Amino acid sequence: MIDKPFLRRKLSGRVFVTLILVSVFCTLCTLSCGTDEGVPVALELSEEEVQLDDSTASYQVQLTNTGTQDVDVSWDVYDLTLVGEGTFGAYGLVSVEMSGSSLIASGDSRTVLFTIDRSVLNKTGTIQVPIYFYETGTSKSSDRLATFTLGFINSVALNVPSKLSFGGSLDMVEVEEQIMIVEALGTNDFDWSITSEEAWVQVSPDSGSGTTEVTVTVDRVIMQSFDTSICSGGTYSSDDPNCVRRTCFSTPLHFTSNLGDVDISVSAELHLPCE
Repeated sequence: MIDKPFLRRKLSGRVFVTLILVSVFCTLCTLSCGTDEGVPVALELSEEEVQLDDSTASYQVQLTNTGTQDVDVSWDVYDLTLVGEGTFGAYGLVSVEMSGSSLIASGDSRTVLFTIDRSVLNKTGTIQVPIYFYETGTSKSSDRLATFTLGFINSVALNVPSKLSFGGSLDMVEVEEQIMIVEALGTNDFDWSITSEEAWVQVSPDSGSGTTEVTVTVDRVIMQSFDTSICSGGTYSSDDPNCVRRTCFSTPLHFTSNLGDVDISVSAELHLPCE
């Protein structure tokens, strides 16, 4: 004969255990699977990388806000890499332009256009440029929402100096010369010219084709007719018999060619005894 109170107690215990298991399962599912509300802030690119040839200068992708909240998007070009050699800097190499407002509503998309300015490059080879997208006001390094890697080949590059420095001393009161090499990597078939804004800087020759040695001359006799800024810490007490008045000069040389344009910064000092 079955003990009915015992059976009722046994069944009640099983029901209680079952209810606990169901409750635990539902809780775990909610924590791990989420709800239908989705992720508040999320961006998705139509593609995450591309490799362009050396004749392509622009590329565009779609950026979609797949989160549940509107997001104001910022972006940054970072860690340029020449494959096989390492990272390098090239300001202005890639510009980013987004169609419409940077504030993207949930479910909306923007077209993002990347444009490559190869004239700022003095390297040839395969270049990789990551572009990071992140919510405005957050960290671009740790809070990235999407990354697009723009890869392209650069087969030709100008190789001219970005600056020339002539310094100065008391025995440099007339003219000083430096030799500058004008060349291009990957080709010798290019035409170029150089113009100066100031009479105290002269170049010879000022135009040519292909690799050329150019003489850059600063004329300190002409400098003495200019009223320009005193170098930092450049004037000492006139009571000092060794007093030297240091005057700083700076001007760009405008280099133009069919491969691109470069401004070459020329700096020099004029040292004269204090009056």
